[in-house]
Amino acid sequence: MKNHKAMVLALVLGALLLAACGPSAEAAIATGIAQTQRISALETAAADAGAVQATEAATPEPSAAAVVAPPALADAGDTSSNDNENNNNGGNEVNWTGTWTYLGTGGSDTSLVITQSGDNISGTFTENGETASFNASLSSNHQSASGSWSIPSGYAGTFQWQIQSGNTNQFVGIETTDFGQGVVCGSRSGAPRPSACGVGGNDSGGSTDTDWAGDWNTFYDDSTILVRITVSGNHLEGSFEHNGNIYSFSGTISSDGKRVSGNFNHFIVQFLWQIRSGNPAQFIGKIGYMGGAVGPWCGWRSGSSMPNPCQLP
Repeated sequence: MKNHKAMVLALVLGALLLAACGPSAEAAIATGIAQTQRISALETAAADAGAVQATEAATPEPSAAAVVAPPALADAGDTSSNDNENNNNGGNEVNWTGTWTYLGTGGSDTSLVITQSGDNISGTFTENGETASFNASLSSNHQSASGSWSIPSGYAGTFQWQIQSGNTNQFVGIETTDFGQGVVCGSRSGAPRPSACGVGGNDSGGSTDTDWAGDWNTFYDDSTILVRITVSGNHLEGSFEHNGNIYSFSGTISSDGKRVSGNFNHFIVQFLWQIRSGNPAQFIGKIGYMGGAVGPWCGWRSGSSMPNPCQLP
């Protein structure tokens, strides 16, 4: 800016001298002015070039490390995270559907066919020689079932089943009928019977506190008859003669050995026995037919006496 003012001042002085000196001096001054303008243009161009270089120097080149690549697109075929979410079924790991070996209160194995639909199961099994149908609701984690069953002749019962801890191929439960409660269990094909049942099959069962095996005098159908019983683990079988006919039955012994629940073979008849408190040589019981009238069936060892009362409440 200072150089520009000096140049203007020089031009003014040159014009004054031109007026004083004449035409020859005027031509010389004109030539000087032209050269001065050319020099000024060159200086302006040089100044502009310097400013551009200074700006480029102030903006550094980005380094390779500073360059950020665009994010990669997710692979539409990768659904591993979705699979984990779909497999998280809230602990509902048990699927009851299939064919099971079922040991009911009658003490005999039967085929149990189960179909699961959501939080419910249904199916069939054999009870007292008839095909029983059942329906049940499952718990929130599908580990237990609670329902009822019935047979065409009208006999019915309720049950609660519980999958064994850590073993989805076994369940144990309680069945309730007019004659009381009994332990039941089930196992899938190839799986051993739950130890809670301890009856025959793949599990030899354990001992009980009461020895039911042997001969018992019993009061049955208003008559005194001799009953012969055999025991294997917690499984009981027996037979007797009455009015010229041979009857056989089987049952399940409770875990403490003091109760038996069972049914007659080939007849829709169930019974329940219980050892009298403090006297292992006597039992009281009841027997009924098709859920109808219930009568007494009690027993006593030789050398003992008939219990009074005879009928189990």
